[in-house]
Amino acid sequence: MGDQAVKAGVAATAAVALTTAYLLLSHRRRNTDEDYSNKDHKNCSSFHVEYEHPQFPTAIKLIAMLPSSIRRYLLARGSAPSPYRDAIDVLGVDSAPDPYDIVELERDKIWRVRYKFLRDPEIPKATKMLFGKSFDDADSVLANVPPELKDTVANDIEMARKEMDMSDEELIEKGCVTSQDMLVARLSTTDARTAEDQLLLYNPCRMHPRIVEWLDSKGFVAYIVSGSSSHTNQLPQASEVFPSANIVCAEIAQTKCMV
Repeated sequence: MGDQAVKAGVAATAAVALTTAYLLLSHRRRNTDEDYSNKDHKNCSSFHVEYEHPQFPTAIKLIAMLPSSIRRYLLARGSAPSPYRDAIDVLGVDSAPDPYDIVELERDKIWRVRYKFLRDPEIPKATKMLFGKSFDDADSVLANVPPELKDTVANDIEMARKEMDMSDEELIEKGCVTSQDMLVARLSTTDARTAEDQLLLYNPCRMHPRIVEWLDSKGFVAYIVSGSSSHTNQLPQASEVFPSANIVCAEIAQTKCMV
């Protein structure tokens, strides 16, 4: 009941904010148009590039009208960390293929851990909301594609449709996954509590037991760095697995992990 009340409150606040922003912006635009029409622009040269102004969905336009603080909160809440499923989630702990591919970049100092997982199933819906297009609008998409690329784009759309109809097991078995890279660096300092070498994780990946055991064999995780405010899906779990680690991230990344 508490969560429902919070969600209702957020929705009500957003609705009021959207309405207020729309009225304020409409008023400001009317005044701006009047001021603009009274100015002499005879000496202004036309822009040398011809282009068609993109038409964004109404939802995007309304969000852009919101005050920065409300917009940041709603966007952070909408993009809060939500880890995707991988082979271990779908096939079990003894899954094959292994979702982790570890490569030593510098002997006993730096490693790259490539973590493979299923693509976000909500991407097609998000694409339609943002750009007004989806795989169901193939004809309208192809209408704007240069003739020499029509066959390629049509084939890509058909392949995407087939992938959307696959089960998670089929996607894993056929390698229809995406990936992220985590870098692991051994620092030149040791941890005072454990006397182990300190490790730094850059862009942390999903922490299943098998990768945690491997990290423990290399040293003590002292720092976790999130180099982007976009890729934060694994940050909360990594900080829970390594509670003593120092977290380094952008302010908006912290906000996303706390909403």
